[in-house]
Amino acid sequence: MWFDFRNWTPDRLAGQLRDIGVVPGDRLFVHTGLRKTRIPRSDVPNLFAAYLHVLGPHGALFFPTHTYSCRGAAECPPFHADLRCDPSIGIWPELARKQPGVIRSASPTHSAAGIGEGAAAILAGHDAALPVGRNSPLDRLQEVGAKVLLIGCGFESCTLLHLAEYYARVPYLHLPCAGFDPVAVRALPGGAVEEVPVEIIPGCSRGFPKFEAPLRQDGLIRDGRIGKARAMLCDMKPLLNAAIALLQTQPTGYLCDTSCATCWLRREQLQHPPR
Repeated sequence: MWFDFRNWTPDRLAGQLRDIGVVPGDRLFVHTGLRKTRIPRSDVPNLFAAYLHVLGPHGALFFPTHTYSCRGAAECPPFHADLRCDPSIGIWPELARKQPGVIRSASPTHSAAGIGEGAAAILAGHDAALPVGRNSPLDRLQEVGAKVLLIGCGFESCTLLHLAEYYARVPYLHLPCAGFDPVAVRALPGGAVEEVPVEIIPGCSRGFPKFEAPLRQDGLIRDGRIGKARAMLCDMKPLLNAAIALLQTQPTGYLCDTSCATCWLRREQLQHPPR
């Protein structure tokens, strides 16, 4: 059945969130392919209001606002608090970060944003942590029992799986990521630019859909719809622990199988390490 786009009210969207398993008090990290929801940009405030209504006064909403601000990346200017999100992560983060009350972490490459109880504490100090590593916002969220919601996208969008790579200590963790100089850049007052070495920059995630089948087999995915898009809800900690175990069993098995330069380079360097 087809619905008029104008019918995506906060109440209707809130009902879909409840149906998939979002409850009051949840801390929820959301990845959204807005186009597949068929929710028009003009109704994004309705989706945002639905989250806040369902999560309630003691819950919190989070989402990625990555900019990938690295030295030498012409399309990724130095990071500042109001820098637009990189288009590769979709339009939702850029629209959502501008909603009243949202705050943003200060990672120059993989910032996150949030609103709700405890959001400031989760996001604090991200500029001093790895983009996706110990004490990053995602790490803090999984420790407090948060959930991750994928809307209109698959596990290729799930940044939490980069945290699994970190904890699994995959052998390619410190190898180069094609197109990214491991030096982040942030804008300073007065127009100066600060360069910040980054020990680990998360790489390609196009192989991450391979996680879905074993995660489903373990019963870790709840299915539903948000708007017209397929959605998957997972508890972060069980998802993270399962992904770590899979990576430890098959460390390079979740690199992608396309012509991706990053995954090719990582396989090549693992097979033929420099002398």
